[in-house]
Amino acid sequence: GGKRVLHIDEMQHLPQSANRDQQIRILNTIKSLVQRRENPLLLILSGTPDLADFLRTDGQVRRRCRFVEFERLQIPSDILPISCTLEDLVRLTPLRVQESVADDVAPRLIHAANNATGIAIELIWDAIDDALRAGDVELKRSHFERAYRDRISCPQSRNPFVVDNWIETDPTQILDRGRIEELTGRGTTGNGSRKGSRK
Repeated sequence: GGKRVLHIDEMQHLPQSANRDQQIRILNTIKSLVQRRENPLLLILSGTPDLADFLRTDGQVRRRCRFVEFERLQIPSDILPISCTLEDLVRLTPLRVQESVADDVAPRLIHAANNATGIAIELIWDAIDDALRAGDVELKRSHFERAYRDRISCPQSRNPFVVDNWIETDPTQILDRGRIEELTGRGTTGNGSRKGSRK
């Protein structure tokens, strides 16, 4: 049989809420998981830079980890990679998207996500989900408009997928999602993709 994969997202919250003894137990558990000879396990821990700092406190864990940092997205250098990622994700669904739409959405998406790769990809999946639930066959900017509005409950005047001067909207409002979810009971999950060049 092949390897099993365990992915734990937002892992930084666990050591943040633990005392030192608990943190040591967490590190020991991680070591035991990655050292298994029978039924080997590929462990993927994702979170903020605080997580990497925590894992590096233990030499054995540090040597067994490969740290991958996603740099913050930039306009204009990351417009094409994000546009291509959008197209790649749409290809995994029954939907289609026009290249012109992907190119129009990409800079707005980077800004709306506060330059964070993970949030940008989550917003793509949210828009895809909106299109599929509506029974549409083509992904358009209007799906991003609704996905963003539903996610943070912002007025149209603050929605970067609506207004022409989208660069003037506050990109940090996406970070209020946690507070919004506590009030509404909503949650959102997302998946990742790769950077690439358009084929």
